[in-house]
Amino acid sequence: MSFNSVVTTFTTLLNRTDCTDAQAIIFVMQGINRIQRELRLPCMERMQLITSTGTLLQFPVPPDLLQLQDIMIPDLCGGLRALKKLSYRELMKVDVNANTFAYARFQNLYYVRGTLPAGTTIQVLYHGEFTPIPDPTQDNEITESEPDMIVYAALGYAGDFFECPNTDRWLSAYTGLRDSIKQMAEDLEMNGGPAAVQSMYSDSCQGEY
Repeated sequence: MSFNSVVTTFTTLLNRTDCTDAQAIIFVMQGINRIQRELRLPCMERMQLITSTGTLLQFPVPPDLLQLQDIMIPDLCGGLRALKKLSYRELMKVDVNANTFAYARFQNLYYVRGTLPAGTTIQVLYHGEFTPIPDPTQDNEITESEPDMIVYAALGYAGDFFECPNTDRWLSAYTGLRDSIKQMAEDLEMNGGPAAVQSMYSDSCQGEY
């Protein structure tokens, strides 16, 4: 469903002549932002690939990052292994010439220790923000998959603003949809479904850079 179609559905259910088009867009965007804060869905999973051209000790945090899952690097047996998360203070005590085993974040950079050979590809697995919609006639992953949840989240904001008697019912509908979709996402992850990111650890090989 396009962004415009979501707004139209919202205004139809709100059924108020005093809600302007500009306000309707604001309420829908507030609903999308609430979903983005509260849920981590398979459609929000992202992977950034970073290939080192020399000694790689730091790289930028993805600009759309919401929550990091793993930072993966190759092992010497052709598999992947996850780096251990440390505090920035702990990481700075690690010798840069040691085998690479850990990372830390400070402000808008991720730091790794120790040295990765040139040409090494790092996989950054994370949940990211929904894709921006520059054209309201288009959709993105959340307007396409869960338009009803957006509509009821937006109705909750509008209901508070206009002091509508249906506000509690709209918020209850949003909460029910949110919890159901969250459970579906968790079930998919636990069952190893195709949309779940599976970390590739090497159980039989301890080789590392």
